[in-house]
Amino acid sequence: MRKTKLSENVANQIKLIRKSNKLVEARYKFDIWEMRVFVKMLTLIRPEDQDFAQYRINSTEIIHDFGLYDNGSIYKSIKEGAEKLLTKQVEIERIDEEGRKKRIKANLISSTESFVDENEGTDIILKFDPELRRHLLDLKEKYLTYDVRNILKLTSVYSIRIYELLKQYEGMIDESKQGYAKRKFSIDELKKVLGIEEGEYQLYGHFKNKIILKAQKDLESETDIRFEIEEEKSSRKIVSIIFLIFRNNKNSKKEPRLKKQTVKAVHPKFNKIYSKVKEFISAEIVENWFNEIPFEQIETGVNYALSQHKQGKVNDIVKYLQKMVRTEINQSAENKTEIKTLPVISSENQEVTNEIAQLKLASNLIFNEICDDLLHKDKNLKNQIIINLQSGLFAKFYNPNLSFEQNLKDPMVGGAMKGLIHQAFPHAFIEYDNMIKRLKQLEK
Repeated sequence: MRKTKLSENVANQIKLIRKSNKLVEARYKFDIWEMRVFVKMLTLIRPEDQDFAQYRINSTEIIHDFGLYDNGSIYKSIKEGAEKLLTKQVEIERIDEEGRKKRIKANLISSTESFVDENEGTDIILKFDPELRRHLLDLKEKYLTYDVRNILKLTSVYSIRIYELLKQYEGMIDESKQGYAKRKFSIDELKKVLGIEEGEYQLYGHFKNKIILKAQKDLESETDIRFEIEEEKSSRKIVSIIFLIFRNNKNSKKEPRLKKQTVKAVHPKFNKIYSKVKEFISAEIVENWFNEIPFEQIETGVNYALSQHKQGKVNDIVKYLQKMVRTEINQSAENKTEIKTLPVISSENQEVTNEIAQLKLASNLIFNEICDDLLHKDKNLKNQIIINLQSGLFAKFYNPNLSFEQNLKDPMVGGAMKGLIHQAFPHAFIEYDNMIKRLKQLEK
């Protein structure tokens, strides 16, 4: 899936991930959807939590957080990712009180609950395995903290893992000296931590190109650290990699201080509302309500939505709460409820307008990129297109005295060429087609 631009709201929203160093260095392997679900769960843990709760995630929030376009199958992908996490184990090594090394195998999550029919709701409820408590809650020492915004646009699970492994050593960077920190892994050790199975990436060159250099490019482009590598040989064979870790100031995120975060000024009625909806809605969303909507309307909307949910009249309570707090609800003299949905505020209209503009630009760029890529890879494709253009409906527009590239400057010929490629290689245009579907939905 290609990277998409995160909304300004997400790009500016600080959410911290905290995990023990042992968990960072543990052996496990995710696909990208398992990773996204797990990362989302981590962001829902609050610093003051003493025990795990049931964590509710929603496909809309995943789309929002990771800057994705919904092609109609994202809920299925998230649901499958959550269910596959049930079967995933993590291997953690630790030293016991007597100095003996032990290896612990633990499940990552202990349960998942979701709707069979997504038309009835898109919430997924998950719970961490109790064994992870020491690695995610009440952390006092030897743990990693970082801003989740650094990894939201990374589409390689290996790049995310390497980011975390190198981020552990960021504090060792001495700007007054060489300006970088070092971390060394043997090839076998790094593959083990990344969860690469025996037989995968057997050739070092393949491992380097697909995993290391990909991560180097990703971190340079998207995160607050970057790296260079040195290689160590034994008998002409690369046996170890030394990562030289630098701060990447061009992507530096404004890091919050945890103490200030816990005493941040909030609306005096915030706790009254949040205590009612915290099982369903994040604190950030409730804060947004207070920034945009009068308290009386929020309280009325929340109470009404919860009462309907309690009576079994609401399938997706998350969406219903979001709708009702933006709705005027009046009680008539006969105690009948009158509901009047407010018009969408202008800022939301502007967001839609901006998204339409971004989609039009991005879809056009992606379409041209796909066409260029296919023409480059298939040397015969160009000749086949020329033959079709000269013999088809667009023959009168194609000038055989001009080069192929010159003919493409004619909008009729260029459009016909793109249409032929799209028709011949529909599988290559899935992401483009999904963008167009989204565009049409927004323009309705």
